[in-house]
Amino acid sequence: MNENFLSGDDDTVKYYMGLRNFAFFQILILTLTPYLPQGRMKNLSPFQLFLLILMRLRLDLPIQHLSHLFRVHKTTVADAFHHTLGVMYAQLCPLVHWPSRECLFTSMPHQFVESFGKNVAAIVDCFEVFIEKPSNVLIRVHACGINPVETYIRSGSYARKPSLPYTPGSDISGVVEAVGDGVCLLRTGDRVFTTGTVTGGYAEFTLASEDTVHKLPDTLDYKQGAAIGVPYFTAYRALVQKAHAKAGETVLIHGASGGFLSAVPLLEDLHCVL
Repeated sequence: MNENFLSGDDDTVKYYMGLRNFAFFQILILTLTPYLPQGRMKNLSPFQLFLLILMRLRLDLPIQHLSHLFRVHKTTVADAFHHTLGVMYAQLCPLVHWPSRECLFTSMPHQFVESFGKNVAAIVDCFEVFIEKPSNVLIRVHACGINPVETYIRSGSYARKPSLPYTPGSDISGVVEAVGDGVCLLRTGDRVFTTGTVTGGYAEFTLASEDTVHKLPDTLDYKQGAAIGVPYFTAYRALVQKAHAKAGETVLIHGASGGFLSAVPLLEDLHCVL
């Protein structure tokens, strides 16, 4: 693919790269080329390199597809994307400005406005989630719980703050989409829930470590699965692992109308007196 592919055709430039025109693309190439790692992308010209990167960002084209288009090995495409994206971020970041709250509100999905009113500004982003470790489980999210800790993180009052940008949501339920090579107890298609997502649960897909993922009983739906983890695990740890509750003992529960209501059926199974 060469410059004749785009030169003089602004509509094609907009479609493939999301830029205003070909002249803007040329300025981008001249600005960023001096900062590229020397010798790493010898199979691609600067024009091809930035065209490849922007096409992948714009159209979410698979690496294999891009390798065929540009007639290079797929590892070359992956390396090009990895190294060049860092250069683009470092050099162009000062030029990127967050839109104002008023601007965000005008483009915000109506569902956010209807659910939360005008006091919430949200940016919806799209990205791929990959199996990064042998113990990783990729889950297609069906339901996501709203844990109080999410509100603490969002307000900035939580002690451990995630690096930005981040995807909220730790308690989810769904179906296993794929598993890492080291996963033994789960397989594709299993109904599961977890309270420890790695990449955040407010998404179509999320990653979790196998040791935090549990099979969801057929008697529970996905909404129940997304809400069951933290309350029941907390109750079990408090009553069984810490208090060592035994049959016949009397237990007083404060706040049983909230999340700790899950302690009630647990104590009934232990034959304790409430």
